[in-house]
This record gives sequence, structure tokens and C-alpha cells, in this order.
Amino acid sequence: MAIFKYISLTVLCLVMSGCSEQRIEDHKIMKPTFSLSEFFKGPLKAEGIVYGFSGNPTRYFHADLHGEQNGNVITLKEDFIFKDGEKSQRTWLLTLKNDFEFSGTAHDVVGASEGRQLGNAVNMKYILRVPYGDSTIDLSMDDWMYLMDEKTVLNRTSMNKFGIKVGELFLVIRKAS
Repeated sequence: MAIFKYISLTVLCLVMSGCSEQRIEDHKIMKPTFSLSEFFKGPLKAEGIVYGFSGNPTRYFHADLHGEQNGNVITLKEDFIFKDGEKSQRTWLLTLKNDFEFSGTAHDVVGASEGRQLGNAVNMKYILRVPYGDSTIDLSMDDWMYLMDEKTVLNRTSMNKFGIKVGELFLVIRKAS
């Protein structure tokens, strides 16, 4: 009888945890509809906060972004300026596979990202190689963007190592006026 209770509890935990993970399909009917091609066209401005594993803010930054499309490839250039004066750059090449799926590459991304867009949301999962002391570490990124209106995207990214959340990023991206 004890083993039955253990199995029942385990199944219940798995069912409950499975229900808690966000899915792109959950955003299908949400408006306005997010189009990477439309939003990441031209100049954009962003402000963000990086949170450490404890949930406390560790870094603040601003970014200038510029996107352009050539065929099914969106080039998104990002120039970051952190509050402590550090500067960094990333250039994404986002390849649209169809209206729903895309992939992306950048110099500090291991392999290619896999992304999907549906309704007002975009989700991209990838491995980001980040500086750590005199070396680097690879973090699993679960990147969610939500189109709030035609000029504003909210971005929330969970950063994990060995399946354990080590940080989070929150970013507001706006079309430059």
C-alpha cells in the first residue's frame, strides 16, 4: 500500500509540474500578433535588469538595437551599455523557417537557437556562453517576449545551469521614435 501512495504522489507531482510550464500555444489567441519581421525593423531602444539566483538585481543596462530583413533572415544588432560602464555587442541572425518557427545564431550562442512565434508571444531557447572569471560558462536560456502594443515588447529570460535557475533577465524594448 505504501508503494501505491508513493507512485500516486509522484504522478500527481509530475502532472502538477507539467501544467506549470509555459507553452507558446497558450498565446495563440492573444493580441496584438507578434511578428519578428515587423517589430525588429529599424532602430529600437531597450532598458533591462539582470537578476541573480537569489532574485536580487545584479546589473542594469541600456541597449540600442537595429534590425533589418533580407529575404527570410533578420539581422538584429544589439549594443549594450551596463551601468558600470561595460559595453558589449551581439548580432543575431534570425532565419525564418515559416510563419511559426525560426532559428538564430550569434557569436556567443552555442549552436543555433530554436524559436517559435504565436499570438502575442515569441519563445526562443538557446545556450549562451558568458564570461565567468577568467573563463566562460554555458547557460541554458529560455527567452520569452510579449508584444504589448505596436511599439513595446516585454522580454523575460530565465537562465539555468544543470537545470537550476541561476538568474533572470527582464527587458523592455521600444521602437525608437
